[in-house]
Amino acid sequence: MKKPVLIIAFLIECFGTLYVAFVTWLLSDWFITDSLAFRLNTAGWIRIGGIRLVYALAVAGVASLLIYLVNRFVLERFAPPSLPRKLHWYAGGVIAVAGLIGVIRFVVGRPYM
Repeated sequence: MKKPVLIIAFLIECFGTLYVAFVTWLLSDWFITDSLAFRLNTAGWIRIGGIRLVYALAVAGVASLLIYLVNRFVLERFAPPSLPRKLHWYAGGVIAVAGLIGVIRFVVGRPYM
């Protein structure tokens, strides 16, 4: 009974991490309106990219904390003590890197509608 619970929790966390990483990448690389885009210089694009990066890192931190709490609950009840408990670090890193890639694409590509 213990092994299926661990596998299901692991798969849910992996797919959830990939989904949150994809949404973070989309939101950090999303377009801005024409009226704002035509008024911005290079520093303005970098500033907006920095703000989007802060939001992406905040999402990575919150997702990492949620995965840590879920793992602490599940692993204490169903897993042996020798099982590594580092998935929350990997998940937060994947989401942060996805946000960073989106911000770099945003600053370099300067997408506007």
